[in-house]
Amino acid sequence: MSVVLEPVVSQATVAVRGTPILGLCHFIRNELGAERAAAVLRELPEPYGSRFAAASFLASDRVPLSVVNQATKLAARAKGEPVESFAERAGHFGASEGIRTVFKPLFLILSVANALAVAPMMWTRIYDTGKMQVESTKNHAVIHVREFPGDEAGCSRITGWFRYIGKLSGARNLKSRHDACTAKGGAECRWEFDWE
Repeated sequence: MSVVLEPVVSQATVAVRGTPILGLCHFIRNELGAERAAAVLRELPEPYGSRFAAASFLASDRVPLSVVNQATKLAARAKGEPVESFAERAGHFGASEGIRTVFKPLFLILSVANALAVAPMMWTRIYDTGKMQVESTKNHAVIHVREFPGDEAGCSRITGWFRYIGKLSGARNLKSRHDACTAKGGAECRWEFDWE
């Protein structure tokens, strides 16, 4: 008999900063159109439904991860796309939007392995919990996230974020795996990446 480990924290207690949420709002609006996106996002509990529909967040705002994941799932359902692929595309889009100012020149000159080494610092700028550890070599990286509640929407957005960082840093033929997840009873969320 297998035992499912409960995450140390729940999605409702984890807060996400406003900048990546704005990226998600913009992505959903691009995918569904303004009216349809607003209608879908108003299904979220208030005050978040109105704020997501209007993309009204400051960079310093904090929103429960559970609400961000619910917004992703609602939009994926409205688009008629599996949550994992929709969320990964949303993460890729959000990273491109969030990094395009101060950090983009940095990622353009770093190697993929070095860019991934910066990921733990970026993590703490987005989430208020979870510990990230990166192990990387020239063409391979393993990223561990502990003390964080995994979820198909959240983990797929994170995968998209990592994929964007790799692409921006020059990775070719990037392949990723997310074989361990706290949402599936794992002790941690773990991603593995290989590239040329």
